[in-house]
Formats: sequence, C-alpha cells, structure tokens
Amino acid sequence: MRSISATFDKRLYAASGMGAIASLLLALSKSMKGGEVVALPGSYGETLELIDGYAQQLHLVIGSIESFSTDNVSRRVLLLDSCIASRDFGDVVNCGKLHFDLIIFDTTCFTASSGRIEQVVRWSRRQGVPLILVRSHNKLDSLGAEYGRLGSITLIRSDFATQRIPPSCLEELMAETRNAIRLLGNAALPAHFPPFVGTSSYRHLTRRRMASILRNGRFSSRHFALRLRGVPSQLQSVHGLYVTLGSREPLDEAAGPQAAAAMSEELSEVGFPIRHAGSFGFDFAATEWFHDLTTDRYSVRIAVPDLPSSLWIDLTRAIGDWWLDSVS
Repeated sequence: MRSISATFDKRLYAASGMGAIASLLLALSKSMKGGEVVALPGSYGETLELIDGYAQQLHLVIGSIESFSTDNVSRRVLLLDSCIASRDFGDVVNCGKLHFDLIIFDTTCFTASSGRIEQVVRWSRRQGVPLILVRSHNKLDSLGAEYGRLGSITLIRSDFATQRIPPSCLEELMAETRNAIRLLGNAALPAHFPPFVGTSSYRHLTRRRMASILRNGRFSSRHFALRLRGVPSQLQSVHGLYVTLGSREPLDEAAGPQAAAAMSEELSEVGFPIRHAGSFGFDFAATEWFHDLTTDRYSVRIAVPDLPSSLWIDLTRAIGDWWLDSVS
C-alpha cells in the first residue's frame, strides 16, 4: 500500500470496521438520497442488511456486473466487497467502461498491503471513478491480538475532468460521514491503534501468516469441491480466507446456527482446534452461520486459520466427513 499512499485525499477513522461502513452508508443515504447501490452476489450479509434496514433512501440492487452498464439513474454506487467470488472480482477489475459515480470497496478480508487493493485502485483510475476504501483493522492486521478495534474510511479521487460526480459532492459525503461517526459514538480512540504496526518484523510476520492461511484455504477449496460434490457451496471467494458450505435441502434460520454449533462442538471434543465464533482471523478454525440475501439461503462459514498444514489437512477432512454425514 505504500506505493499508492500518496494518492489518499482524505482518511477518517472509526471505532470498528462495521462502525466505519455504517457511518459511510448513512451519510451516503443523506447526501445521495434516491441513489442506487449495486452489490455483487456474496457481498457481506451484514452490510446488505444495513442498507436494506437502515439506509432505505438508497435503492439496493444485487446482480452481476454486466447488468449495470447503462446509465438510467441519477446516482449509482458500486459496492465492491472482498467476500465476493473470485470470478466476479475478476469480471469487475477487467471490465470496460461502466456508469458508476462512486466505488465503495470493503477491503476487510485483505491485509492492508494486499495487491488486490492496488488492483482496484488502478482499475478505478482507469474508469475515472472516485474510490472509497473501507476496512476493519482488527481481523487480519493484528496477528490475532486485537488491541481494541479500529476501522477506517479512505477517499481516493479520480481525475476531476473525467469523474461524473462533482468534487463538492465528495466533500459533502466525507463531511456527513465524519458527522455520523461523531453522532453514532463511532470515534476511534488511541488505544484502538495496534502499537506494532509499521515495523518491518510486523510486515514480515503478517506476510507469513497470510501465506499460511491462503495455502490452507486453497487446500480446503480443492478438498470440499471433490468430497462435497453436488452440495451447493461457495468455495472460491476472492479473499481465500473462508468457504461457505450449503446443503442439498436448504437450511433455514434455525438449522444454520445449529449446524455451525454442532460441527464445532463435536470436532472440538475429539481434539481439533475449531470453535463456533462470529468472526475470523484466529489461530483456530471458526464456524458461523451465514445468510445469503441474494439467494435467501442459509449456510455455514468455515474461516481458515494459520494452522500447520498437516493439522489443517486432517481438520478439513474431518469437516467434510461430518458435513456429509450430518447435513448434506
């Protein structure tokens, strides 16, 4: 990220990643009332729930990127999420000219130094569309030690000569976001900033940790694709941090949480490092239920840790066997 840091126009901090995205979306609903927010399938469910329930001045549309290449609304915002499938992410950053006024990119599932973030920055510049980066800093950027919570909102402008949205609108949006952070009690505190960020050893250890997680995640995707063939699942998200497992018979709101809890409990009892937890970035596998608003189906998310490969291979196989026997 150091190569693009000089392009940052404005940065705001919030008490958490969700606090940052909530403040931004509420400000967007006020400054771009009646605008359309386009999200891709697989986008983070709580973000979509937030728009649908608390930013109703915005019109949420979920679909493929090809569906939104025409200009038929006064303001259109692309919500790009690091949770979407690899195929959809590739379609976005390789597409031609699209008619968006603003791109919001939730980068939470990438480390701050990820090349994927730079890829989207370059793409937004080619498109001539201003970009806002939103992230949670307590997932992958703190080596499993959460020193408080921290979220950020970073505006990267495009060339004023090509962008469709006036600079004054961006200034208004960031001012409204700062005000929302204040009114919602989302302000960051000094204790929210991890003390070791920026050192060379931190960056080195983060790269090693992420390499281990991604290596384990690729094995899980390959194994589940073979072992759970025919079971509806999302196995190739662009971030590579977790997979979601569905079932041939759709899970409902009760069965999803029950499956996440039962699997983690039973596998933990036989000695595997797996827990039922509502987050990710731990040194154990974290299971949680997941509601896909695109399909209105429930599934179970398996967050991949940086465990030794031999241990993770055994746990992945145990997860696949348990899922076949108990759910699918």
